[in-house]
Amino acid sequence: MKDYQCVCEGNWRRIIHESEGLIGRKYKNKDGETFIFVGVMHGEDDYYYCMWKDNDMRLLSCVGSIEDHGFDLFDERKMIVPAIPEPKCIESMCLRYDHSHLMKKPSINDSLLDEWREETDEEFNNRQEATRRIMRQLYEEATGQGFFRRR
Repeated sequence: MKDYQCVCEGNWRRIIHESEGLIGRKYKNKDGETFIFVGVMHGEDDYYYCMWKDNDMRLLSCVGSIEDHGFDLFDERKMIVPAIPEPKCIESMCLRYDHSHLMKKPSINDSLLDEWREETDEEFNNRQEATRRIMRQLYEEATGQGFFRRR
């Protein structure tokens, strides 16, 4: 009688677990061709990621990741964002960052250290504009327009 005990030392289960949510997702190779990840195959000598495109099956060794083989996840559902954000978007980001963005903050009176005073209009406007500037910079980074550029 044949012994069907697992000899994969957990690798097969780990590969299946890691790739399970990717089945059916689209990838683009370095030539710009779109492939669909259709599953994992246990071959004679290795485990393989299976990439399918128009009667063309590519087997990629599971020794590395799918990305290591020059395939990048391509999500058709990606949201296209404008290069310049709407002012309402920046204001929303400001409020998430600083919940007091729309109100004047109390602060200690510099001349009388035991008294509180309200921010002046100039201080309030400067604080708001500084926060907006930071949010515009974060927006640029998040949309690939800042210092970080995706390869």
